[in-house]
Amino acid sequence: MSKQEEDGGLQCANHPNTTTYVRCSRCGKPICTRCMFATPVGYRCADCYNPQIAPLYKIDPSRLTIAVAGGLGVALLGGVLIALLPDYVFFIALMMGFLVSDVVGRLSNEKHGPTIQMIAIGCLVGGLVATLLLYTLLHPGAFDNSFAVGQQQLQLYQQYRIDLTHLSPSARGQIDLFHMLMYAVAIFMAWIRLR
Repeated sequence: MSKQEEDGGLQCANHPNTTTYVRCSRCGKPICTRCMFATPVGYRCADCYNPQIAPLYKIDPSRLTIAVAGGLGVALLGGVLIALLPDYVFFIALMMGFLVSDVVGRLSNEKHGPTIQMIAIGCLVGGLVATLLLYTLLHPGAFDNSFAVGQQQLQLYQQYRIDLTHLSPSARGQIDLFHMLMYAVAIFMAWIRLR
């Protein structure tokens, strides 16, 4: 009997030169630290290790479609409201971030994780596209001269030191950087709430 066997040590099944005192909790094969995987029921070898997705993140495909439809519906409604009421973008965008994440979470059976986060973010991007399309239909040519309008505002500011930031987006005739920032806040809120 060798000293290794007297100490109770075994040779790893995958690395014969390595002594181990651990066996796979499923098949009983000796495994060393390089080839063991921790599970709730003990260490397993690579053959027996089968990582499971946590129930909180496991999504039923049939619920996924419903979650996408619900989230997109809320985001499109918010996009229409922003296009019609651009002065209230701050409040509408905050509500969109909250409501889209809530609807997507509830319709996916209270699931969380990267997949649900991407669905909510995709829905909010869809709402942004709807906003831009509807705004373009309501205000034809609003984006055609946005660079020229920005240059004119800059020239007026430099010439007369006129503060143009107080003008509402509808008065400026375009959806500005503030609107995009509010959408970014809504996306961030959805991402945080569905972690």
